[in-house]
Amino acid sequence: MSKAKHTAAPASSAYRWLVVAMLWAISLFNYGDRQAVFSVFPLLQREMRLDPVQLGLLAGAFAWVYGLGGQFAGMLVDRISRRQAILGGLYAWSGICMATPLARGFSALLALRAAEWFGETFYYPAAMSMLSDYHGPETRSRPARRCGLSGRLPWSCF
Repeated sequence: MSKAKHTAAPASSAYRWLVVAMLWAISLFNYGDRQAVFSVFPLLQREMRLDPVQLGLLAGAFAWVYGLGGQFAGMLVDRISRRQAILGGLYAWSGICMATPLARGFSALLALRAAEWFGETFYYPAAMSMLSDYHGPETRSRPARRCGLSGRLPWSCF
């Protein structure tokens, strides 16, 4: 597998910050999706008759697979286009999210919850790499901080 070229064309200051805004929005949805399952735990417990252990497995499935898969995602992102990595991840994540309501049992729900890593884990290494192309050493930390805070403080971007 050959290494992909990761060079951004010279961009205006406004375009550089548009890239930050786009990546911030993606990150906001990534973080929101990770947390959304917790708000429906009472509903899942009641309708699917899940016990506390099963709810704990649902809560941890994404984190475990995301943490382990992140190493491989970073290596892959170094070999493909960051744009392809981000878009491919968004397509995978969106498809998995659309399939989640179709899960009729715990096993299917757990598998889909764990599979979300596939879409989301490619985003972070690709986004940070893309930000470093558009922002040199003099501005790089601000967009990285803003994207990193998107899931914690949604108003932090601008």
